[in-house]
Amino acid sequence: MSMSLMKGAGLESVNKDKFAYLCDLTVNNLMSAVASEPGGNSLIYATLNPTSYVEVVEGGYKLYGRKQFGTNFEASRYSMVMFHIKDSPDATESVFLLIDTKMPGVNVEDTWDTLGLRATRSNSVFFDGLFIPEEQTLLRGSDFFQSLLQTSSAEFYHTFSSVYLGILTAMLDWAQQYLLSRVPRGYTQPMAYHPSS
Repeated sequence: MSMSLMKGAGLESVNKDKFAYLCDLTVNNLMSAVASEPGGNSLIYATLNPTSYVEVVEGGYKLYGRKQFGTNFEASRYSMVMFHIKDSPDATESVFLLIDTKMPGVNVEDTWDTLGLRATRSNSVFFDGLFIPEEQTLLRGSDFFQSLLQTSSAEFYHTFSSVYLGILTAMLDWAQQYLLSRVPRGYTQPMAYHPSS
């Protein structure tokens, strides 16, 4: 999903070298993306803009704020995280940064204890002055969510459907093999047998 997020946000067309670098990183590293924040509501578009922010400093950014639902953040090697640019006159101006999840100063709070989804480890992630160098910038611009929601839904959401399609296909394969191999006591045909077949 993370790479489709970057493609949908426009990284492939804006900076082909940076997109290629990210593609290379995904070969040997698990990636995550953390965008959700407390108080956001997908029904009210303006609430999706990040309240976590960066201060632009010499050589990079200092990060502040809280992200929630950091699915697989702890398991991933890198995460793509979106922040608002502090003091920007444009309320939608944001920056996507590539963050090494194992670096000192990355704080994860164990807030995720949802029955049935515990394995996703969607904990909260806190930033309190963590410095990220300028070269870790993936994208900087305005109105990323507008682009993601309107122009890249086909690329963004197929990542979910492909997972569920794979699960369903595996379930059907298993059921077929089970019914072909299981012979009830007292019968010579497997459970999958039907006189018309």
